[in-house]
Amino acid sequence: MTDKKIVLDTLGTIQKYFGKVLVDEVLEIYIERLAKLDEKDFKAASVRIMDGFSPTSTNPFPLIKDFLEAVGLDGRSRAVNIVSVVRQKLEEVGQYQSVDFGDSALHSVIQRYGGWVEMVLNNTDQWWSLHERNFISAYESALKSGFGGPKRLKGLHEIDNSQAGFTPDILEAKGIKPRICGFDDEVKRISE
Repeated sequence: MTDKKIVLDTLGTIQKYFGKVLVDEVLEIYIERLAKLDEKDFKAASVRIMDGFSPTSTNPFPLIKDFLEAVGLDGRSRAVNIVSVVRQKLEEVGQYQSVDFGDSALHSVIQRYGGWVEMVLNNTDQWWSLHERNFISAYESALKSGFGGPKRLKGLHEIDNSQAGFTPDILEAKGIKPRICGFDDEVKRISE
């Protein structure tokens, strides 16, 4: 997360640099969206924007998507890298433990493909060669639409315990928690 004051100051510099002043309502949208980025990534993206963005009459100021592209978190970059992250986590975590990627769009796509357990069982080169393109497209669509899935993806332990009447709160009290997969850190590491 980036402090909103840093985002505001940096956007002020970029506005001066490109000679375009954003109205307060639009500036607030930029601040809200860009403050979610890691501070180091936001600063690097801002430098890339100032070095590489070419204003036009229809687009005189960089859009939020330009910042995300400069960080490598636009929908396409993220979607292409996601397959590597998901495959790695399918191998590492397995079918028994529940997982949380912290990305509801990804959770919705995995649910469409049968859920976490089904994905673990299908994690073969042959399966991915048939489904990778559609998986990436589904993820891009989920990102664009804002369509989200469950907060976590259930593994066999949680599925079996849920069928026995144990709620997620009870399971967590018993020490059965989803594995947090640190999705954004993995995508950054893989894309570097």
